[in-house]
Amino acid sequence: RSALEPWGVPTYVHKDGLRRVDSDHGRLCRALAEGDAEEVSRLYREPFAGGLALGAVEEHAAWLRGRVLGCLTSAAASASDADAAAYLERALEVDPLNEETLRDLLVRLRSSGCTQAARRRLADFVARLRAETGLDPLPETLAVLEA
Repeated sequence: RSALEPWGVPTYVHKDGLRRVDSDHGRLCRALAEGDAEEVSRLYREPFAGGLALGAVEEHAAWLRGRVLGCLTSAAASASDADAAAYLERALEVDPLNEETLRDLLVRLRSSGCTQAARRRLADFVARLRAETGLDPLPETLAVLEA
Protein backbone atom coordinates (compact mmCIF):
# COMPACT_ATOMS: atom_id res chain seq x y z
CA ARG A 1 0.00 0.00 0.00
CA SER A 2 2.85 2.42 0.66
CA ALA A 3 3.76 2.26 -3.05
CA LEU A 4 0.18 2.93 -4.10
CA GLU A 5 -0.53 5.49 -1.39
CA PRO A 6 2.78 7.27 -0.70
CA TRP A 7 1.03 10.48 0.44
CA GLY A 8 -1.58 8.74 2.57
CA VAL A 9 -4.35 9.33 0.02
CA PRO A 10 -6.41 6.17 -0.67
CA THR A 11 -5.89 4.78 -4.16
CA TYR A 12 -8.47 2.66 -5.96
CA VAL A 13 -8.39 0.61 -9.15
CA HIS A 14 -10.80 1.89 -11.79
CA LYS A 15 -11.41 0.65 -15.33
CA ASP A 16 -9.10 3.37 -16.68
CA GLY A 17 -6.32 2.88 -14.10
CA LEU A 18 -5.49 3.92 -10.56
CA ARG A 19 -7.25 6.90 -8.99
CA ARG A 20 -6.34 8.66 -5.80
CA VAL A 21 -9.37 9.64 -3.81
CA ASP A 22 -9.51 12.26 -1.10
CA SER A 23 -12.72 13.60 0.40
CA ASP A 24 -13.92 16.20 2.85
CA HIS A 25 -14.92 13.31 5.10
CA GLY A 26 -11.42 11.85 4.97
CA ARG A 27 -9.85 15.26 5.67
CA LEU A 28 -12.32 15.82 8.52
CA CYS A 29 -11.51 12.46 10.10
CA ARG A 30 -7.77 13.21 9.85
CA ALA A 31 -8.30 16.64 11.43
CA LEU A 32 -10.29 15.03 14.24
CA ALA A 33 -7.55 12.46 14.81
CA GLU A 34 -4.97 15.26 14.95
CA GLY A 35 -7.14 17.49 17.15
CA ASP A 36 -6.97 20.27 14.56
CA ALA A 37 -9.97 22.34 15.66
CA GLU A 38 -9.40 25.00 12.99
CA GLU A 39 -9.66 22.43 10.21
CA VAL A 40 -12.53 20.61 11.91
CA SER A 41 -14.43 23.88 12.19
CA ARG A 42 -13.79 24.64 8.53
CA LEU A 43 -14.69 21.21 7.16
CA TYR A 44 -17.68 20.07 9.21
CA ARG A 45 -21.09 20.66 7.64
CA GLU A 46 -24.52 19.30 8.41
CA PRO A 47 -26.39 17.33 7.41
CA PHE A 48 -23.91 14.53 6.94
CA ALA A 49 -25.03 12.48 3.92
CA GLY A 50 -28.36 14.33 3.87
CA GLY A 51 -31.21 12.34 2.43
CA LEU A 52 -29.73 8.95 3.33
CA ALA A 53 -31.90 7.41 6.01
CA LEU A 54 -29.72 4.37 6.57
CA GLY A 55 -28.98 3.20 10.08
CA ALA A 56 -25.23 2.92 9.62
CA VAL A 57 -25.02 6.37 8.01
CA GLU A 58 -27.12 7.94 10.76
CA GLU A 59 -24.96 6.26 13.42
CA HIS A 60 -21.81 7.54 11.76
CA ALA A 61 -23.30 11.03 11.46
CA ALA A 62 -24.09 11.05 15.20
CA TRP A 63 -20.60 9.76 16.03
CA LEU A 64 -19.00 12.35 13.79
CA ARG A 65 -21.09 15.16 15.27
CA GLY A 66 -20.08 14.13 18.79
CA ARG A 67 -16.40 14.04 17.83
CA VAL A 68 -16.65 17.48 16.22
CA LEU A 69 -18.27 18.96 19.32
CA GLY A 70 -15.67 17.31 21.54
CA CYS A 71 -12.81 18.65 19.42
CA LEU A 72 -14.17 22.21 19.42
CA THR A 73 -14.91 22.36 23.14
CA SER A 74 -11.59 20.73 23.99
CA ALA A 75 -9.71 23.25 21.86
CA ALA A 76 -11.65 26.08 23.53
CA ALA A 77 -10.59 24.93 26.98
CA SER A 78 -6.94 25.67 26.29
CA ALA A 79 -7.30 28.62 23.90
CA SER A 80 -7.19 32.36 24.40
CA ASP A 81 -10.54 34.02 25.07
CA ALA A 82 -10.93 35.17 21.45
CA ASP A 83 -10.05 31.78 19.95
CA ALA A 84 -12.14 29.97 22.54
CA ALA A 85 -15.13 32.16 21.72
CA ALA A 86 -14.78 31.28 18.03
CA TYR A 87 -14.61 27.53 18.77
CA LEU A 88 -17.56 27.75 21.15
CA GLU A 89 -19.65 29.76 18.68
CA ARG A 90 -18.96 27.08 16.08
CA ALA A 91 -19.94 24.36 18.55
CA LEU A 92 -23.18 26.23 19.21
CA GLU A 93 -23.87 26.32 15.47
CA VAL A 94 -23.71 22.53 15.55
CA ASP A 95 -25.60 22.13 18.85
CA PRO A 96 -27.47 25.42 19.41
CA LEU A 97 -29.24 24.46 22.65
CA ASN A 98 -26.20 23.20 24.54
CA GLU A 99 -26.25 25.26 27.73
CA GLU A 100 -22.89 24.06 28.99
CA THR A 101 -21.21 25.29 25.81
CA LEU A 102 -23.16 28.54 26.03
CA ARG A 103 -22.02 29.07 29.63
CA ASP A 104 -18.40 28.53 28.58
CA LEU A 105 -18.88 31.07 25.78
CA LEU A 106 -20.48 33.62 28.11
CA VAL A 107 -17.61 33.28 30.58
CA ARG A 108 -15.05 33.79 27.80
CA LEU A 109 -16.90 36.79 26.37
CA ARG A 110 -17.27 38.36 29.78
CA SER A 111 -13.64 37.80 30.76
CA SER A 112 -12.49 39.44 27.52
CA GLY A 113 -14.60 42.52 28.24
CA CYS A 114 -17.38 41.73 25.75
CA THR A 115 -20.21 41.81 28.28
CA GLN A 116 -22.69 43.35 25.81
CA ALA A 117 -21.95 40.63 23.26
CA ALA A 118 -22.47 38.04 26.01
CA ARG A 119 -25.83 39.60 26.95
CA ARG A 120 -26.96 39.57 23.31
CA ARG A 121 -25.82 35.95 22.91
CA LEU A 122 -27.71 34.94 26.05
CA ALA A 123 -30.86 36.77 24.91
CA ASP A 124 -30.71 35.00 21.53
CA PHE A 125 -30.24 31.67 23.28
CA VAL A 126 -33.17 32.29 25.68
CA ALA A 127 -35.46 33.22 22.79
CA ARG A 128 -34.51 30.13 20.80
CA LEU A 129 -34.77 27.81 23.80
CA ARG A 130 -38.25 29.09 24.64
CA ALA A 131 -39.40 28.93 21.00
CA GLU A 132 -38.12 25.40 20.44
CA THR A 133 -38.76 23.78 23.82
CA GLY A 134 -40.95 26.12 25.88
CA LEU A 135 -38.30 26.00 28.62
CA ASP A 136 -36.23 28.64 30.36
CA PRO A 137 -32.46 28.37 30.73
CA LEU A 138 -30.98 26.84 33.85
CA PRO A 139 -30.32 29.22 36.74
CA GLU A 140 -26.58 28.62 36.47
CA THR A 141 -26.68 29.81 32.85
CA LEU A 142 -28.37 33.08 33.84
CA ALA A 143 -26.00 33.49 36.79
CA VAL A 144 -22.94 33.71 34.55
CA LEU A 145 -23.76 37.31 33.68
CA GLU A 146 -25.16 38.25 37.07
CA ALA A 147 -21.92 37.68 38.98
